[in-house]
Amino acid sequence: MTDPITGAVASAVANKSISKVAEYIEQSDDGEATWKESGKQLAIKVRTVYTQNKNATVRVDDRFSRELERYGKFATELAVRGRVRGFDEEYCDRLENLGEVTTDLARG
Repeated sequence: MTDPITGAVASAVANKSISKVAEYIEQSDDGEATWKESGKQLAIKVRTVYTQNKNATVRVDDRFSRELERYGKFATELAVRGRVRGFDEEYCDRLENLGEVTTDLARG
């Protein structure tokens, strides 16, 4: 069974609610661990969305692109939040890279 914060973060990521994720990070006893879990859940969601839609029709591709772009912005915002709070710099770089790659995929 997963811990409650992991489920809550996964739900917030699935709903593209960066404000809810930020709230969980702020309220957590270990904000950095919650932040890292948020990044992990986001990467899982991006991979899932990409895998499910990579061969979609043109009409679905527009929606797919918008969804990927939102997740790219989400990853970038998580990276910025991590830098501001002094969290793991390497993980910040990974989130920033995820944001860039995801946004590039959305626009490509």
